[in-house]
Amino acid sequence: MRRTLADLLAILRCARLGISLSHALAFVRSGASDTVQAFERVVTPLLERTVADPTERAYARDALLFASVKGSFLIHSYARMVGQPFPAEISALGGSFARLYDDLIDDIGGLRLEERLADLFHGRPFTARNDLERLLAALYHAIDERLNRPATDPIYTALHALHEYQTLSRQQRDATISGDSLTKITAGKGSYANVALLGLVPHPMDTREWDLVMDLGEILQLLDDYVDVHVDLANGVTTPVIRGEATLGHMIQRLRDFAPRVLAHFGERGRPFVTVVYIMFIAAFAKRHRPRLSRIRHLRPGRARSPLGILFRHGDGVRPRQTW
Repeated sequence: MRRTLADLLAILRCARLGISLSHALAFVRSGASDTVQAFERVVTPLLERTVADPTERAYARDALLFASVKGSFLIHSYARMVGQPFPAEISALGGSFARLYDDLIDDIGGLRLEERLADLFHGRPFTARNDLERLLAALYHAIDERLNRPATDPIYTALHALHEYQTLSRQQRDATISGDSLTKITAGKGSYANVALLGLVPHPMDTREWDLVMDLGEILQLLDDYVDVHVDLANGVTTPVIRGEATLGHMIQRLRDFAPRVLAHFGERGRPFVTVVYIMFIAAFAKRHRPRLSRIRHLRPGRARSPLGILFRHGDGVRPRQTW
């Protein structure tokens, strides 16, 4: 109860970050609606082509749709901030890829998956060992084709670095992992994941913007660890949140430091983006402390059009035995 109150007070102290709430919610709704339609155009056909079992396909579809819509919140508001159109199809593909990639790496991937995925990401032959791996490769190639960027593009650099840190994250199953290693892995995973996600927007990042995106990614990784603390404890995964090295108050303070840097770089266009991130903190608090209200299963497109319903609920993994 004391921790819940401390977390709530931390959220309330930063209520001014929600000053652009109406604009931010408009971004969330618009991006969610566009993403649902794009998902049906580009992700559903890949599912039907690669996943043979109807039950597995239906469950994976629901999980990926949920993840696509959730990912669109940040991508859509970022696109607006940098003055670019929202790439709905790439956003749907990217959100689906991120969800499936995480599940394969964490729980259900085949033999030598990390090595084989490194081959995929570096343009070498990739041999899938199951339908979900075939789906992941199809999603990756669909994104690659639509991006149409050289192999030296920063988004690929970020993806390669992310994969290295995800491989290193196996060390988090060792409770004796050093604090320095844990901090490095957590920061690396979050920072490069955010660059890869926001890099889907066709917009060159200068050095200052790259640093902002990297810093935000680290904050969001800690926020994910905050939400998933009970799952991580059950699975024997060590995080800075579990060790008490990162509290919600600590993350909120980092967001308070982050916000003026965004406004200094982007001006007033940055306010809705900061507000979307703040809403993500409120949602994280709700999911952490009210899990029964946060559970959602078998998402349908009609429910996906309720963006706040998605934002404030956990999504499932791509197989029934996993819940998040």
